[in-house]
Amino acid sequence: MIHALITLALTALAWIFGMHVEVAAISAAFYCGREHAQAEYRAIQSLYGGKRAKAPWWCGLELRAWNSKSLMDWLGPMAVAVAAIMI
Repeated sequence: MIHALITLALTALAWIFGMHVEVAAISAAFYCGREHAQAEYRAIQSLYGGKRAKAPWWCGLELRAWNSKSLMDWLGPMAVAVAAIMI
């Protein structure tokens, strides 16, 4: 949830300079990548014995590696970015 608020705050500040779309997209992409990396680490730790070499390249996309908090931390900034782009 905090990621969505940070994205919203950055987008609001960028609105002054007319760059709200760019800032919203960059912020959402940053948090999307961050959550993907964290899901990858969770998958490696819990599903592949903590060994990166045993994990497939797509292990960060496994549904078992995602929980409700990480999904909200991904969807929140994306929703703010889409709303900023639509306005």
